[in-house]
Amino acid sequence: MLKIAAALAVQFVILSAPAGADQVSVVVSRAATHTEIYISANAEALFRVFDTDIRIIPSQDGFIDYASFAAGTWGIGDALLSDTLMTIGTAPVQPEAMSFMLHPSTDVLPFLTPLDAMIAIGVCNALSSDVSYHLSEMTGYVGYYIDQASQDAALNLKLSAVLDRGLTLHVADHGAGHHTESELYFAAGSVVNLVLDAPMAKVDFGYIAVSLAWSILAGLQLSGLLYLLTSRWADRSNSVIYSSLPLRST
Repeated sequence: MLKIAAALAVQFVILSAPAGADQVSVVVSRAATHTEIYISANAEALFRVFDTDIRIIPSQDGFIDYASFAAGTWGIGDALLSDTLMTIGTAPVQPEAMSFMLHPSTDVLPFLTPLDAMIAIGVCNALSSDVSYHLSEMTGYVGYYIDQASQDAALNLKLSAVLDRGLTLHVADHGAGHHTESELYFAAGSVVNLVLDAPMAKVDFGYIAVSLAWSILAGLQLSGLLYLLTSRWADRSNSVIYSSLPLRST
């Protein structure tokens, strides 16, 4: 019941959010030894939300200079989170950018699973194109590596800048056999503080109840089967005993 109420509350907030709010997607991958975080949004919105100067993107005459991307784009990714505080548990961590990529917004890539995110930051479908693009026509994808596990600890990401417009965060959190999706809205003038609880700390009571019910049902079925087999065996044994007794003449 609590989960349903929380879901309805989130939907209400999202529906009441202004249509002009920025949209940012976050994918978290919690492994046994490390954590990966991927972020995607319209390129201009991405730099606006993280309060980063877009002049860090190499360009010529207003068009993106993709030739410069061949030298590596992790510097752009590091700049995006340079003023962002991130902690795992209570310890601050320093995310290391793996790659930053720009793809035409007319060809948006899937961005829901860690595999989706890895592909998005690893391929460039505009590098081989003869078409030139402005930053406003692009969607940004960036991935970060943290040399610390977070399967048993909360993950907290806090931006330092105050939002100048509304922001909707779409979050997909993967780890320890769990996968949760959520949407959060932050109004203009607020500071983004994203807190993701440890997946192992969450107990799915609904799943436990269903599993328990199936276990009880299976137990009852097994008991019934054993009773049936025992009864048949007893009947068969009695038949053998009776048939082996000598006939008595009267």
